Amino acid sequence: MPSAGKRDGSKDMKSTAEIQTANGEGTIVLQEFLDDIDNDFCLVDTRGFFQHNIDEFTALADIVYGRIRPGQVVRFGTPDNEDTEEYFPNWLHAIIIVLSATDPRLQDGKTHRKHLKIIRDFLRRRVITVITHHDMIDKSQEEDILAKACAATGSARDHTFLVAKYHLDKKETDYNAEIKAMDVMKSALNVAERYVKFHKLQEQWEREDEAIGDDVSTIDGKYQCTCRREEN
Repeated sequence: MPSAGKRDGSKDMKSTAEIQTANGEGTIVLQEFLDDIDNDFCLVDTRGFFQHNIDEFTALADIVYGRIRPGQVVRFGTPDNEDTEEYFPNWLHAIIIVLSATDPRLQDGKTHRKHLKIIRDFLRRRVITVITHHDMIDKSQEEDILAKACAATGSARDHTFLVAKYHLDKKETDYNAEIKAMDVMKSALNVAERYVKFHKLQEQWEREDEAIGDDVSTIDGKYQCTCRREEN
């Protein structure tokens, strides 16, 4: 499952990640991209998460919260220790989920929606969806496929993209594919920026609530002290 954000994200996992043959779909090393240029974000590429079990969800949570870092092997079955959460800047602030337009699990409108619910509920506002193999479906199917993908991943319609399959052996530049890739990245950065701002607002609200609670406790303590003096 590709991921993206303000220092975290990803690309097409099949063409970029180092895939090993063991363990089902393969144990894939979490890889970092665009870290060699001067920018405020990077891309992180990982394997797909479609077995829908607790081990996969734990591994996904470890990646999202920065407990598995670029260059490390994605671990499965490791206990999810909330006390080891890294600082917020190391989290993934936007997640790109890649689906195939020709996948029967997407086309039936039920399978992906059912199986991705736990991921959908977990990632919430951070999802961008890329639907590959656009060139292999009829134009009349597009809106239906887009709607089913949004329902499965939870991404907003304007953060959901149909893209043609990218052929690495193609010699001439496919400008449409390049433009679409830029659209996806722009969307990922917008989602990441919005998520970061929302998180900062949450922290501010929590600090204000704590301050109000402290003030109430102080006032309550002074009131009780005054009452005791009056009783005496």
